[in-house]
Amino acid sequence: MDKHNIPEPAVWESLTGRPVIRVSHLGAGGNSRVWRIDCDGEINYAGKQYFPDNRGGSNRMTVETTTFSFLNRRRGPCVPR
Repeated sequence: MDKHNIPEPAVWESLTGRPVIRVSHLGAGGNSRVWRIDCDGEINYAGKQYFPDNRGGSNRMTVETTTFSFLNRRRGPCVPR
């Protein structure tokens, strides 16, 4: 495993339903890492991996997905699904 602790391709394959060709680290913030997932054909995804929250705060994935759902219901432009 390299310095970015890239999750195994099988993890991304189970989430995308497609064979993964390459996973590249794009960036990291205070509570997550972002990956580019290149799949077969010309299909690419962005994947986000959250760090465990040991401070007793909110669940970052739940907060983010709830926000995206809210914005998608209101037809916000360029909102991830």
